[in-house]
Amino acid sequence: MGYCSTVAITLDKQVQQDFEIKVVANLFSRSLTAESILPEPAEENDESILYTWECVKWYRSYVEVDAIMKALAKLKKETFLFLRSGEESFDYEEAGTYKDVFKLKPTTR
Repeated sequence: MGYCSTVAITLDKQVQQDFEIKVVANLFSRSLTAESILPEPAEENDESILYTWECVKWYRSYVEVDAIMKALAKLKKETFLFLRSGEESFDYEEAGTYKDVFKLKPTTR
């Protein structure tokens, strides 16, 4: 099956549409759309939206992952929070400074 990661992206709702447009702009394949690679939001409130992926192969060499990561890189850091944890306790990645409204960050590291 391969190495799995759990990924969560929390966005300020004000940048959601811009993020989706940037994802599509970064796709090389015209057959892929934001809807085909972004899951339904796992949670949302008036200000924020959360996308999650469970047991996913999250490699920049994958077109979909690269499109998402490039789109995040074009957003202001304070408008998103990206969290990825792998199967090993030391395999953790975090980007962005948006508030952790859905309490996803580990409490100890």
